[in-house]
Amino acid sequence: MKNKQNYQDIMDRLVEIGLLLASEKNIQKLLDRIVEEEMNFTKAEGGSLYIRKGNYLNFMVFRNRILENKIPRESILKRIKKSRFEINEKSIAGACVKFDRIISIKDMSKVEEMGFSYDRSIDKELGYETKSLLSIPLKNPEGEIIGVLQLINLPEESFTEEGLRLVRATAAQAAIALSNGLLLDELKKAQLDTIYRLAKVAEFKDRETGDHIMRMSRVSMFIADSLKHDPDFSELILYASPMHDIGKVAIPDHILLKPGKLTENEFEIIKTHTTIGAEILGNAETKLLKVARKIALYHHEKFDGTGYPEGLKGDEIPLEARIVAVADVFDALVSKRPYKAPWPPDEALKYIVSQKGKHFDPEVVNAFVDAYDRIIELYKPPTGSNSSP
Repeated sequence: MKNKQNYQDIMDRLVEIGLLLASEKNIQKLLDRIVEEEMNFTKAEGGSLYIRKGNYLNFMVFRNRILENKIPRESILKRIKKSRFEINEKSIAGACVKFDRIISIKDMSKVEEMGFSYDRSIDKELGYETKSLLSIPLKNPEGEIIGVLQLINLPEESFTEEGLRLVRATAAQAAIALSNGLLLDELKKAQLDTIYRLAKVAEFKDRETGDHIMRMSRVSMFIADSLKHDPDFSELILYASPMHDIGKVAIPDHILLKPGKLTENEFEIIKTHTTIGAEILGNAETKLLKVARKIALYHHEKFDGTGYPEGLKGDEIPLEARIVAVADVFDALVSKRPYKAPWPPDEALKYIVSQKGKHFDPEVVNAFVDAYDRIIELYKPPTGSNSSP
């Protein structure tokens, strides 16, 4: 009866793991969740995950509950310094792919005797000892190996025939979730590429602003990260913000590209790009396009109520538009335009901060400042290049 109950508990847990993994749509959160759930199920001290790209394995996740109780996770990842390595029979994860089988090492002191190379310098630096390891291939429904899951310092029962059978069962669920997650991620990338291309319709006439939408959308995402720490919200901002100026497609070239100061009448025409953009994106059913419409319509509103098109004030302005307003102005300031030279980034930063409570939401500005180190990386020219953003 006890064995029957244990079996039922295991089956219930397997179903629970499958449902948990299937519900996660964010690819990085999914990868973390796979490792976490496998560690919990097997009672392993740590785990890592690699994604296969051709003949290489890309390091994606590392977790270790023992180390994380002593050292911040970010510090651990910096010390590991793994990115990718070629698949071959000398590495444990590589052999797992090359020979399409679980690599089971109950005693890591004998790893070299088994024909594998193993770098113990990381363990030594972190003050940790890897005693045992399981390396498990993850396959998509077509039977192709798409990744490798590694679990370290497991209890002895994990290396029994029954234990390995359960590991295979959970790994199969993880592989299905990973396969679906990678497909979804590819679709998202294709969608974002399509959005960028559509948004460029409004700007393709002006070579100086062609990359503006890509930069400002990432700046918007970084601000959202600092403000809400919600990957789903940040991703939504990344996808919706490129369409902020879609209404410019209807603005005549002689006004849009005018190198000098606009007349009052010309500025009134420019301002209509907000309502035109909202009309283009109107009556949408998807959350993405609904948010894009709000951004297009309201990203020129100002926190003090002096913006356009409706003169909204403070929290009356949708948060998404308040975020994009900061990103849009910063990128415009540091970029070359027909009517101005680029500002130094530090000067643009000072201007953004000076507009707290006036043009910009103070909380959004604070989030921008917090994310500034990440943001400024977008504006560093490639090595050997002297070009401006």
